Amino acid sequence: MEWKAIGPTKGTPRHIGALLASTDPYKLDLACAKIIGLEKENVTTLEAAYKRGLIPSDYTKLTYNEIIENYFISDYKNIPIHSGILFDSKPPLIKKMISKSLQSTPLVEKSKCISCKKCFETCPAKAITMKNNKPVIDRKKCISCFCCQEFCPAGAIKSKRPFIAKLLN
Repeated sequence: MEWKAIGPTKGTPRHIGALLASTDPYKLDLACAKIIGLEKENVTTLEAAYKRGLIPSDYTKLTYNEIIENYFISDYKNIPIHSGILFDSKPPLIKKMISKSLQSTPLVEKSKCISCKKCFETCPAKAITMKNNKPVIDRKKCISCFCCQEFCPAGAIKSKRPFIAKLLN
């Protein structure tokens, strides 16, 4: 059996010649990010894990059974990173309203949905219900983690950026 790294949203399979496993998903993500040329500063979930003390400052402080440098991919195509806008100087309510109005959210393209329920099963916030065999996202519960998009085998969940966010970028 041949193992391949597959990215989110029906990514393009790419043979890298490695099988990575760990009892610690955060440290594994740190190693995988490095393999595709990303540092923890490029991945918001890794930055959050570092701040919570769940991963070391960089991959060189990880312990592993095989040298992962053999698997570094120099021509890996990463998606563009959209820089965030901070409103730390604003009152909390204003900051929350502005941030929410600029935040991308998952959007279901029902015509592409194959009713597999992967999004429903993987949503950590339990923000997805199934109605008429199609996913419905509760915006109040949604944490915009995009797990639903990442695990959708049909590519039926897209990232919706608000118009104002598109203008500001």
